[in-house]
Amino acid sequence: MPLQIKLEADEFWPSLEADIRGAKEYAYAQVLSFEGDTAGQRVADAFKQSSAPDRRVIADEFYTIKRINDKFLALPTNWFNQEIRRERDNTLTMFEDLKANGTDYLLTNPTGPINEYWLHRNHKKIIAIDDRIAYLGGFNFTDHNFEWHDMMVRIEDPEVVRFLKEDVQHTWRGVHKNTSRKFDGIEIFRFDGRTNRKTFQPIMDLMSNARESIYIISPYITYPFWDLLRKAKANGARTVLIAPEVNNWKFLSEYSVWESTRSGVEVRLYPGRMVHLKAMLIDDTHLVVGSSNFDFLSCRLMQEIVAVITNRDTIEDFKKRVLEKDMQTSVPSTKRVSNLRGHYVTWCFKFVEAVFSGI
Repeated sequence: MPLQIKLEADEFWPSLEADIRGAKEYAYAQVLSFEGDTAGQRVADAFKQSSAPDRRVIADEFYTIKRINDKFLALPTNWFNQEIRRERDNTLTMFEDLKANGTDYLLTNPTGPINEYWLHRNHKKIIAIDDRIAYLGGFNFTDHNFEWHDMMVRIEDPEVVRFLKEDVQHTWRGVHKNTSRKFDGIEIFRFDGRTNRKTFQPIMDLMSNARESIYIISPYITYPFWDLLRKAKANGARTVLIAPEVNNWKFLSEYSVWESTRSGVEVRLYPGRMVHLKAMLIDDTHLVVGSSNFDFLSCRLMQEIVAVITNRDTIEDFKKRVLEKDMQTSVPSTKRVSNLRGHYVTWCFKFVEAVFSGI
């Protein structure tokens, strides 16, 4: 099965643009954020210029029109920010323009009358085209996402594409399912955002049973995945997390540093640039990629798409072009975070989980 890692927007976007423009039957995209900035408009233009009769885009309502340019529109400090409001208006105009030019759109997962569902997000990143080509990974369609360190996996296999196409169609109808399916060299897991934990268990078991190594690249890892890293460390596996030194969620960076101090897991900080890439290599035999940040939100509350790749060529390509370079670029963390701060953040996670998991 042809699997290709598309590293950074410089590789991902030209490939995706050509695939969308070349679509003959259908072109579907499902992402968290799709904004009316330069990157978003480029994606929209590719859809408008495609000759495929069935074109659809899905984006999450909250992270597309209520959180603009990585900033919450509802915060008092942003109420009168004309740049943010202008981008929100451009986003809504972009979607209406898409519809007028033959591409249907859906803003999914409304937050509710009092924003009671605001943590239940559709966090998936999927593109499916013509039963020929699919992508999954970490990219959203925004300028800041295109600037971050990230990757997608391009897949050419009709069965995989149909499986991902089905997921987009389910979302379109408001149906969310926890399912998984094995293909040649890859297994794909779909998460409904309500009963994720059971479907995550095979991936968690891989982590728990690691004996040689676990390398994770993620900006937002939290429990229960830290618990699994500690277990792997106790089993004698080398455990390494590569996280951004400059994180758009600073308290999560502090949490990772605190966890590493008490667990012995090695944390390396990627300097000068936000890392949005989500990947985990376990024992050099299983590469876990997709939309999950390996955090409690993806484990309990968010709709996600995750693949476990066993294809050797893809794993070797990831090691050579992503992991080895990121290990060389990043530096061991020397930061310290107080126990009080670490326990406070952990308590906040568990409080939020307790409140929102029952909604």
